[in-house]
Amino acid sequence: MNVLFFMKIGIVNFLRIVLRIFYIFPIKDNCFFFESFNGKGYNDNPQYISEYLSNRHKQYRQIWSFRNNIFKTVVTPTNIKKVKTGSFLYMYYIMTSRVIITNDFFSPIIPIRKSQILVNTWHGGGFFKKVAMTSKLPSRYMEWYYHKQNQMISAFVASSQYFIKTVVRDSFLFTGDTIHCGMPRNSVFFKELPNVKERLRNYFGVPFEDNSLLVLFAPTFRGCSEQGVLSMSDENLDVKKVHEAFEVKYRTKVYFLYRAHHAIVNNKLSGNYLDATAYPDMQDLLYCSDILISDYSSCMWDFGLMNKPIFVYAPDLQYYENSTGFFKDVDEWPYPIGRNNKELLDSILSFDYSDFINRNTKCMAELVSYENANATDLCVEWIFNKKQTI
Repeated sequence: MNVLFFMKIGIVNFLRIVLRIFYIFPIKDNCFFFESFNGKGYNDNPQYISEYLSNRHKQYRQIWSFRNNIFKTVVTPTNIKKVKTGSFLYMYYIMTSRVIITNDFFSPIIPIRKSQILVNTWHGGGFFKKVAMTSKLPSRYMEWYYHKQNQMISAFVASSQYFIKTVVRDSFLFTGDTIHCGMPRNSVFFKELPNVKERLRNYFGVPFEDNSLLVLFAPTFRGCSEQGVLSMSDENLDVKKVHEAFEVKYRTKVYFLYRAHHAIVNNKLSGNYLDATAYPDMQDLLYCSDILISDYSSCMWDFGLMNKPIFVYAPDLQYYENSTGFFKDVDEWPYPIGRNNKELLDSILSFDYSDFINRNTKCMAELVSYENANATDLCVEWIFNKKQTI
């Protein structure tokens, strides 16, 4: 084991030395380099920062990294230059852009310079799944990996005080700056955007001016990084019965949307639903939905900012708790939990909105949420102030 550990870090350190050849190219002060989910899409927090720059600071050049399988099909604004993840141009621009924005981690072989600014927005808030060093399987290499990452990162965006303690400090071992601005992607939840609701309903063919409700089912990721599964349980969500329960509870027409996690390969669900997996913006789906069903996904934190009803469907709860773990005991979560379809149906029919609001408000206060309508402005302001110190 020790031999493998030293071989790994030896190879990484060797490649870091080789890639320093890119130091011969000067850093471009007007360049921002973006990557979301390691090149899997044009989305999440990096997208919101990118669009803010496009609207407010057009003088900056923007480069986005995309994996080869989506490079030709991904849709981006015309002012953005696309590069293939891992290519020569990828290395050139990541090594010469003054500012780098990501919602994940880069390979440790990339020797980011001290005169560059790397902001990690991460891609989830709340108090749900344990990650990295707080997970069930920390390792010596993992510890080394995060120490190496922390030499590259200038700051983490923080969604709450609790997030700083549990994720940034304890899980990622990061001791540097945190930007107390909230996640840029969540700014939309503090605004009135009727055009977004109309656009989304038109996309799915749902009438805009009726009293119907949109119920969104958005489960989290399970499994390895490239082949996730929908659930570790054989009991999948009974869409038909859940749909009927919501119509009985709220006495109105209900449309059921299903959004699979981007890493889930076998993501099919039985029943009649509107497939929202390919819809480009998850935050639009959350903003426009009236009710959310999830399991351990951080989208519950996002959705909770609007004080809309949230239900947890977790048939593999025990397995997930044993294999991954949670920062807060599930009994402390402010949402009703169904460990099977019957429990979920019972929680829908007996749902007390006033009790939910009280529990959700108390939870947000305990975690000391930083989420607000100006998250992107505050994040970019921090970056510009940092640029002046370099």
